[in-house]
Amino acid sequence: MANSLERFAIVGGGFGLYGYLPALIRVFGEGILLPEKYRRVIASREELTQFDGKIDWQPSLKIAIRNATGVVLAVPPVAQYALMKEILVLENVKKIILEKPIAPTAKAAKDLINDDLMKYKRYRVGYTFVHTPWFSILKNLTFSDAEKVEIIWKFKAHHITTGMETWKRYHSLGGGVLRFYGIHLIAVLASLGYADIIDNNVHGDLIDQPTDWKLRLAGKLVSECNVLVSLNSDRNEFLINATDIFGQRLSVYSASDPFQMEGHTLEQDVRVTALQKLIESFNDDDSEYISSYHATNALWQNIDTL
Repeated sequence: MANSLERFAIVGGGFGLYGYLPALIRVFGEGILLPEKYRRVIASREELTQFDGKIDWQPSLKIAIRNATGVVLAVPPVAQYALMKEILVLENVKKIILEKPIAPTAKAAKDLINDDLMKYKRYRVGYTFVHTPWFSILKNLTFSDAEKVEIIWKFKAHHITTGMETWKRYHSLGGGVLRFYGIHLIAVLASLGYADIIDNNVHGDLIDQPTDWKLRLAGKLVSECNVLVSLNSDRNEFLINATDIFGQRLSVYSASDPFQMEGHTLEQDVRVTALQKLIESFNDDDSEYISSYHATNALWQNIDTL
């Protein structure tokens, strides 16, 4: 996919740099546009300093976007929604990668992807679980004779471990167990055809800071699916289980993290390989992705009743 005509700018000095920058370098090799203000971040992270010579440094973020053919947005949902309204009118930007959630609420996300100007852009959303090795395992399982499929994801979120004050805590800002973490699984389930909610419960000990989510879903031609996500657990595990027609529960996939990937290098963030696959998906036809994004949004809106 290396193409000297492709020039991607990154908006976001956190995950945009330690996640998307290595992935973009893997795909394009060089020529990633970054504003000068990000230089100190690159210099301060050992795993990123190697990329300095491959970066096309720009005087400002605004100029970087103006010189780009593609833009990666890795900023909080409120800021991302506002920036998209500005970027959509730029004729030079042909491709956009949005982080999840697209916006703070499902309604705002729907309004954004239904914007008339979106038809003139190619875009992808960072629903990277569909680019993991276990996704095909889950897909085969849900269309099998299994009576029930179970997905369990437990961990302790960084902001809980450190006590950090961040938007990722707050449901109203696009954070919390459902909108920031659970949205990954909503995208997976929507892509598999799940649409009918049997039971749904989101809760937490603090107002606007949900930490636990349980969901039961059904869909046409797929096994019933139970989901459990906890971001305040003392265990780190990602499990896929199945119950057969005789009631026997079987372990199908087990890992400490859903992002365990082949091709991952220890010096880079574990999600880089999945992000690389996301970027490379621009080689594919857009229609399947766009259809999946609309299905994800519809399912999100039905689930998110807080």
